[in-house]
Amino acid sequence: MVEGMLGGLFGGPDSDRMRSQAQDFVGRYERGQPHEGYDNDEVMERFRQVSGHMGDDDMREAARQSFSRMSPDQRREYKRAMRQRGAGGFDDDNDDPDVLAQATQGFMKGQPDQGGGIGGFLGGMFGGGNDSSQRQMPQQDQGSMMDNPAVKAAMAGMAAFAMKKMMDSR
Repeated sequence: MVEGMLGGLFGGPDSDRMRSQAQDFVGRYERGQPHEGYDNDEVMERFRQVSGHMGDDDMREAARQSFSRMSPDQRREYKRAMRQRGAGGFDDDNDDPDVLAQATQGFMKGQPDQGGGIGGFLGGMFGGGNDSSQRQMPQQDQGSMMDNPAVKAAMAGMAAFAMKKMMDSR
């Protein structure tokens, strides 16, 4: 089962290579600052890969763990970036990792035609996405959300924790 998930992540039958790539990404995440050690494209690709293979509970837990690793200032910056993106549910007064994970999951499961949902979330990361996500973002913020270290840290963490769970459940 896990080999199938990892195969889906890395697109080939070579499970040793796939596991090595996943371990490398997870290791870089765990060793450095949450937003360092990988470029925006790699973070987005890894997040896309795991988001299609993890259930809601597992992704919420990966998000919670990711936010737990971030500093309070990083969590506040993540909330600010998400509010600029048009996401609701990101309370100014609460940067608890559980609350952030729940709000992030709610946004990722939202209505795509309103800029929410995983497609709207991922599309807006690079200034793409659907027309409604473009309209919701101020012009100066239509560039890559991944240029924001807090957003990059959250996405990298979710991907790394999800990959680690897949490997550990083997």
